[in-house]
Amino acid sequence: MTQPTQSNVQQNHLLEQTYKVVLKGLRSDVPVDTAKKRLAALFKASQEQVDGLLASGDYAVKKLLPHDVALKYQRAIGNAGGVCELVVDSPFFTLDVELPNPIGMKEKPAAQPLDDTIIFQGDVTLIKSYLKIVEGDAVGTSAKFVFVGDKNGEIVLLPDDVLSVSEEKHLFVGKKWVVRTRTGDAYQFVAANKKALSRAMLALSGKSTAAVGHHADPDILAIKNKTAWLAAIGPTLSGVIVLLLGAALDWNFESLGTLHLVQLWLFKLSIVYVLLRVDYLSIQSQGFNPVKLGIASPQQGPLYLFSRAKALGQSRAYAITWSILFALEVAGPLFL
Repeated sequence: MTQPTQSNVQQNHLLEQTYKVVLKGLRSDVPVDTAKKRLAALFKASQEQVDGLLASGDYAVKKLLPHDVALKYQRAIGNAGGVCELVVDSPFFTLDVELPNPIGMKEKPAAQPLDDTIIFQGDVTLIKSYLKIVEGDAVGTSAKFVFVGDKNGEIVLLPDDVLSVSEEKHLFVGKKWVVRTRTGDAYQFVAANKKALSRAMLALSGKSTAAVGHHADPDILAIKNKTAWLAAIGPTLSGVIVLLLGAALDWNFESLGTLHLVQLWLFKLSIVYVLLRVDYLSIQSQGFNPVKLGIASPQQGPLYLFSRAKALGQSRAYAITWSILFALEVAGPLFL
């Protein structure tokens, strides 16, 4: 009996494996605007959708493709100005022998099925008790829900490990999602983006992707900017709050030492940050995914507001206002 050669086995593997085409970014030798326009035409998508795909990081354009078809997609995207790579889309190779059924095998989270369409992404609060909560980030896909922020490490929840998922009352008016696992653990989650979190929780409970439906950001033209303007006047508002607090406590600012002045500045900066974060959460509560849109985090100060304006196609007036007021707040004491 003729034994298969190594090259023949490798060729069979290549033919039988499936691949996903992952968009990594844009080619450096093609103008950015040109590449985006070509990709929009290739994907039959809008410019905003292409910007969202690029901002989301590695994005699987196509999945479960034979190697030759995946190569065609890779060439087409490359010709348009994109950079992509082919990633094996199946954890198993098929040979001309009978292999054990892998369905009952338990895999590590990283080796879960690759149909990881993002359903939820954003800020999440893990409620451990009425007095103990953990603020963190989470990503919910059609294959898992991952919470990052707990001191004990990532919490990775897989549908096969979940006993039940239910929406329950939280305090007097709120709602929370409670996930109970087969090992006896229970996790309680709330998020500003309630609709997307609901879809992620339903997917975790075993609902099919078709039944759950993918979360789609609403029209950016409908976004409300009240909290953005509140954040824009944050530098001045923080100063007013400090003055009112000083008057209430009868502080003598001229006699304050260096340490106390530094503490006051840190307090003012914390107010500025809180107002930026309030706007960041407001964006999520309106159904948007800031990460997907390419909006910077509130920790980045003015860059957050500038990236917000760019991602939403708005005027940079609130970002410029923030920058001017912050500069005046910093320079003001020098002229007193």
